[in-house]
Amino acid sequence: MNAFSYLGADAAQAIFIRDYEYLEFYPALQQEPDNVKAYDYKKANQYSGAIFWDYALPVGSGEQLLCCFENYRVMVVDTETQVTVRGIDYSPGLSINGCWFRNVEADEETVSLFLNSRTIRNHNYH
Repeated sequence: MNAFSYLGADAAQAIFIRDYEYLEFYPALQQEPDNVKAYDYKKANQYSGAIFWDYALPVGSGEQLLCCFENYRVMVVDTETQVTVRGIDYSPGLSINGCWFRNVEADEETVSLFLNSRTIRNHNYH
């Protein structure tokens, strides 16, 4: 089963989640529809057990994705190198999909990731 996770405003980029486990990133969907960057956590050999993705969004201009799994665990993965760039710690219950982050304590790097992925509508950080 494929699930749509992200489609850029101009349909230039897209992300699909296949079978809840595999991320498929199309960095130039219209120009190169066959160019897909896949992230398979099983090949990354960094996790034991299964990961079921909820959301994924492109970060910056490279091959990195801001991903959410288990409804609250957030990380940045690299589709080119197949590694986890870093995990993002935050309180369960917050979502990266269009939430209003009010009075959230976050470091500047995390704030930058969320703002650059356009997932935050309002931001009042400490």
